[in-house]
Amino acid sequence: PFESEGIFHEVFLKIFRKRCELESSDRVQSYIFTITKNEVIDYFKRLKRDRERLESFYKNRFEDSTGEEMAAEEMIFQRLESAVDTLPYQRKKVLELSYFEDKSYQEIAEELGISKNTVKNHLIKARINLRDRLS
Repeated sequence: PFESEGIFHEVFLKIFRKRCELESSDRVQSYIFTITKNEVIDYFKRLKRDRERLESFYKNRFEDSTGEEMAAEEMIFQRLESAVDTLPYQRKKVLELSYFEDKSYQEIAEELGISKNTVKNHLIKARINLRDRLS
């Protein structure tokens, strides 16, 4: 449900930003279909990329770590993943774009239609929230 809400949110924002350029109902309908299709495709690409990163991470960890170290790291990773999942959608999105996609504050701001200061505030609050949940 959270993923579909995120996709819906992105589609809605794109429609809202382009509302002045959309004139006829035919254009609106095809535009909504196209951006929704593209958002879903992008979502699955991100899932695949994230899965590949995780597999690579775990493969390297299994080769270099003892059983106890791996179990401890797995527990930490699960706690972190769970904590990230509790963040509000926008804050989680900013965190993912910053840390997982290595985007700059400016790139994130432009992609989400928010100011650079809002991006900074989301990251600060996300870090505080994660630190509190993990300590």
